[in-house]
Amino acid sequence: PEDPPTLADVARSIDPNCGTASPDAREAGALHRLDRTTSGVVAFARTPEAWAWGRNALAGAWKLYLARAEEVPSTWPPEADAHVEPDPTPPRWPAGATLPQPSTPGVRVSWPLLASGPRGHRMRVDARGQPAASRVWIVDPSRALFAIELEGGRRHQIRVHMAALGLPLRGDGLYGDAPPDASVQLHAWAYQLGPQEPVIVATPPG
Repeated sequence: PEDPPTLADVARSIDPNCGTASPDAREAGALHRLDRTTSGVVAFARTPEAWAWGRNALAGAWKLYLARAEEVPSTWPPEADAHVEPDPTPPRWPAGATLPQPSTPGVRVSWPLLASGPRGHRMRVDARGQPAASRVWIVDPSRALFAIELEGGRRHQIRVHMAALGLPLRGDGLYGDAPPDASVQLHAWAYQLGPQEPVIVATPPG
């Protein structure tokens, strides 16, 4: 049977120029990737110049995610330690958002992450790993809904940091107890590649 179409296939069908924008034609100019079950914003470039600029800009981009944990935390914010700091600054919120901005302080978590498992498909907290930081706020305790800003972005960063906080994401069979075929409740809500660039917002799923 034929493989189902990928996001790269869709990007090429919308604009054939995407097919030659990145060094690897299979990526069709993709500037970043989402896990297979993650929804939300994905950005593609139409020219090699735009692809090179966008890839460089990603390190300093504003990236805001929504995530649902398996359960509501018993206390919030969590206890501080060497890699969990109180963060009283509220998150930047997309214009026109219907979700209420968090009213309680958040935390900044900075556990380093190291690839492990077959072909490095899994990440773990490890002092020998690469630096990674996530700012986390609770949006709706009744739904265990969180907002997370990424500083940088490592593979599975949000999923690992939330699990390390004792809050694995709903549907996460790799870092939580969900079945392997479950859908991880993670949504790339808003991206801005630079201060002069437009903010791209993807409406959260219902």
